[in-house]
Amino acid sequence: MKVSVRDSTMVEPVEEMPRRALGLSNLDLVRTINHTLNIYFYKPDQNCRSDFFDLAVLKHALSNALVLFYPLTGRLKQNKGCLEIDYNVKSVLFVVAETTSVDLDYSGDFAPTDEFNNLIPSVDSSVGLSSYPLLLIASKFVPDC
Repeated sequence: MKVSVRDSTMVEPVEEMPRRALGLSNLDLVRTINHTLNIYFYKPDQNCRSDFFDLAVLKHALSNALVLFYPLTGRLKQNKGCLEIDYNVKSVLFVVAETTSVDLDYSGDFAPTDEFNNLIPSVDSSVGLSSYPLLLIASKFVPDC
């Protein structure tokens, strides 16, 4: 599957958010620290309007949602041997990409494969926890009209 990235930007909340750190609870530390991968496919309506998945609307909606969910804009960091979320960075990664080879009529199980991993935004985890966002969003365009 060929996926080409058209744009990669950082999106911030539309309002100023608190600048502080919050320690993770023991429940947060039960699992390995990694991103949860979810893939959602949305088909255009029957008219296949050109404004389906308007990027400006999506980014603005994300900016508004981040006001309420501002912890997602932080980064993990170590403080005296404990992990915490640092809210001073305040942005999330929004990637726009294109692909021509996804079957939107497929209704089976999307087991992790190399093909579907191409649809997930990647981060370089070798540079440390504090360097990459907690939330990664990718919008993929599959021309089918």
